[in-house]
Amino acid sequence: PPGLLTSQKKDLIKTPILTAIGRAGGLLIPLLIALFLGATRETDALLLAFTILLSLNGMINPIFESALLPYLYEKKQREIDSGFVNGVLIASFPLILSIAALIYFLMPVILPVLCGLRPDIAQMTADLFLKMMPLFILGAFISASNCIFFAQKEFWFPAVSPSIRSLPVILFLVLGAKSYGVYAVAYGFAAGEICRWGIGLWLLIKKAHWRPKAPWKGKTDKIKDFVKQAGFHLAALISLNLIPVTDQFFASWTGKGQLSILSYGERLFQIPYQLFLFGFINVYFSYWSESHAKEPKAVFWEKARKDLGSVRKMALFFTFFMIAASFPLVNLVFYSSELTKSQLNDLCLVFCLYMLGFVPAVLNLMYVRIFFVLKKTVFFFVQSAIRFAFNIVLNYICMKLWGLKGIAAATSIVFLLTNRYNLYYMRKLEGPAKT
Repeated sequence: PPGLLTSQKKDLIKTPILTAIGRAGGLLIPLLIALFLGATRETDALLLAFTILLSLNGMINPIFESALLPYLYEKKQREIDSGFVNGVLIASFPLILSIAALIYFLMPVILPVLCGLRPDIAQMTADLFLKMMPLFILGAFISASNCIFFAQKEFWFPAVSPSIRSLPVILFLVLGAKSYGVYAVAYGFAAGEICRWGIGLWLLIKKAHWRPKAPWKGKTDKIKDFVKQAGFHLAALISLNLIPVTDQFFASWTGKGQLSILSYGERLFQIPYQLFLFGFINVYFSYWSESHAKEPKAVFWEKARKDLGSVRKMALFFTFFMIAASFPLVNLVFYSSELTKSQLNDLCLVFCLYMLGFVPAVLNLMYVRIFFVLKKTVFFFVQSAIRFAFNIVLNYICMKLWGLKGIAAATSIVFLLTNRYNLYYMRKLEGPAKT
């Protein structure tokens, strides 16, 4: 309908701008870490703990933020089924706590073996992980809240809310780096995520009309179906989110501070990647879910094909621009840091190698959202497991050949191979492959 199309266009204009504002602080944090703390064993511990937390969030949170969304449209209306959402959260919470506790207790034992870290640095990584635990524990609730906001086409708060978390981190880092070192960052993340959760809960009650309803009444079958789908989803996300962790495991073997260099390069890559994911793709996903629930199949596929073509063109532009601007960008951003000239050159090359895989990476995000809409979680699991296996093999081979830069190159190659496999499956679905 014309009104719906107009609404989507408006959301696609506003949401990327708000996303850029919301994500700016988070993208600034690694730069401030480099400025105040440099690239040392301690920053390696901090960034490894943070990467593990991000990976855990990436395993759990998309289940609530993405896989949950099609279920909210099954009633063909925008009213929020609070009992269903609450039931899913309650059923998932013991698993979330168990995973967090298991990872914490295993880290001091496993990290010296996998990463070659000294026992004291491995223990520091575990301590930092524990202090930043609110990012994981509260992440599921925040993601479920975002899903409700998406269903109501309220994209603004999920877009800007990361800035609520980032501001305390920046404040703690600037004021406490000399006194507390890397622990200042951990305290800032914990405080920031608690603030983000509290404000989100207030808005959820006030704006989205969420209520703490009894979860199980009349929702058992629906929750069971979701849990079944979520099982494949979780298995797939475990594979995908172990990829950056394994990248850093391999980087830790290439020398002192190299893990930090790879992490800084990956965070620069996240600037356009996060902009596309949270600024564009989540908007498309919300409208796709609604279209699939309310409109004929042909209309849904026509919409998906058109949107895929638009995103491909935008991603190509960002790829060329970011690679062309890579040298001045890296030197401008990290000029005042404690990185050496050699480290800056390595960082620039790592960033460019990541950007070579940007277009297939972004299109993979689009394909995956289509899988979520169609509840094709089994295929999502299969392609994620294959991608994880390829990443390990290529990391090992490319690291042996080119060191740290080979790890970044392997990531881009895996993006491309996964994209080809996803495109093959799209042809079988007779849809987006025509783009």
